[in-house]
Amino acid sequence: MKKKYLLNNKKLIPTETPTTIYLLVLALLIDVSFYLRSPFELQHEWQVNELSFNYSYGFIKRGFVGSIVKLISSIFNIDYVTAIIIVQFVGELVFATLLFGFIIYAVKKINNKKANFIILLFFSFHIIGAYCFDWGEPDIYLISITVLMCLILLHNRFLCTIPILSAVCVMIHEGYPLMYFGIPMALLFYKTFEEKDNKKRIYKGILFFVTGFTVSGLFIYFYFFSNNYVKCSSEAFISYVKNTIGEFYTQDRNILYILFDYEKGPYHAMWIDGKPTAHFGYRLIAVFMNLAVCLPFLSLLFRFWKNVISYSESIEKKIVYVLSNSFSLLIVPLLFFQTDEVRWFYDFVFFEFFLIVSMLLFGDENLRAALNTTIVSGKKKYYYLLYYCVFAFPDKEFISLIYTYILYLIFGSQIFAH
Repeated sequence: MKKKYLLNNKKLIPTETPTTIYLLVLALLIDVSFYLRSPFELQHEWQVNELSFNYSYGFIKRGFVGSIVKLISSIFNIDYVTAIIIVQFVGELVFATLLFGFIIYAVKKINNKKANFIILLFFSFHIIGAYCFDWGEPDIYLISITVLMCLILLHNRFLCTIPILSAVCVMIHEGYPLMYFGIPMALLFYKTFEEKDNKKRIYKGILFFVTGFTVSGLFIYFYFFSNNYVKCSSEAFISYVKNTIGEFYTQDRNILYILFDYEKGPYHAMWIDGKPTAHFGYRLIAVFMNLAVCLPFLSLLFRFWKNVISYSESIEKKIVYVLSNSFSLLIVPLLFFQTDEVRWFYDFVFFEFFLIVSMLLFGDENLRAALNTTIVSGKKKYYYLLYYCVFAFPDKEFISLIYTYILYLIFGSQIFAH
């Protein structure tokens, strides 16, 4: 049957594009409907504790958003808990709006049936839904700012703000260099190579190195030195948190771990006294389970990038594609040293999503050609259903709730022990 087209701004747009948008909107509504708690109450002890950190206690890790909470509380003369609720609510709203808006923009701008497939495939991992389950996670602020940096690079304006925005992300969470920082760095590296004007290329190259040095410096300070400069004792700080947000929401051990180098680590620590715990094994098993489930997607991804590289006639361009992808390796250490495997899984998903979609938006012809030869339309749509079901209810520590049930059957309740 002959394909129909819709006229929009004097351009012919395939009917697949509005269909894709309808599917994305439906998936978003389903994700939001899974969230059953009131957004106007405190959400999750861990995030609430982090939002009590602020710079009145020194230039401490994770103090940026808490300082905004404290500022809102002071300016509007409202209690601290209400200010936390406002910041969490606004953060979730901005996160979902920015990310979803970027996706819809990409669908319309790229205007390619094969690109629609890969965008839907990424969206089937519940890249918004995961954070509807974990209200107020620092990641929502980090991802929002990362989306903003992608848009800055896309429009080639206000590039000088990238080092500043990257620094803010490290102040929000010291783990940013290992989480999402690879995305703006990979795209900035790519844009620097693609630039034809020598002066602009030098400028982008300088921005690349300034951003890298700034973020690296802050990362080293927060990880290795900032805890020496907390302007109060651990007892005083925990007392402050309990008096501010309530004892029910206060997690003493996690606070001691983040700000006071508690040797036993957080709850469910993967390492204690330099030795791996049982949780280390459980989480690695979950990671391998996830690799098995995602094997069709990983195979597709590998073949896609292999085709991208093969279509490039320039050796230098091939190297750029490889090095751009290599920034994802920053995420790997998190798998072995930090809990919350779902977060590190989504770090990989977001990295590949933003890298592929942004390069398509940049107009990279090799990526467009690879889409047409790698993705056979109509034969792989079962991927949507497979991943949408597996990741419909994400488990923060074991990636998928399905994995949690399987691990629970094998190992019993000990996987949830502190």
